[in-house]
Amino acid sequence: MIKHFDIPTDELLRRIRAGENPPFTWRKCLYLEWYSNANGRAVIQSTRLEVQRIGERAFELTEDQWKEQAMQSANEFGHFMDQLGDALEERESKDDA
Repeated sequence: MIKHFDIPTDELLRRIRAGENPPFTWRKCLYLEWYSNANGRAVIQSTRLEVQRIGERAFELTEDQWKEQAMQSANEFGHFMDQLGDALEERESKDDA
């Protein structure tokens, strides 16, 4: 849950600068975070997004398929972290030289 301010941004800034407590509500939010070698860390966080399904689901994973997918995802993330560690070590060794 995050604070969602129920007023326009300019009004929010004016109230904060004036020392006032702007009105807010607690809302659920969509939080997506990922990493890429090209762009680094990227984050999308919003309380205002709407998601609508178009058409029917193309497929449904079985419980075993979900488990297999989770294991593959964990392995891929481990591989990414290894690459990140290698890149940081390489950078440190260049900095030391």
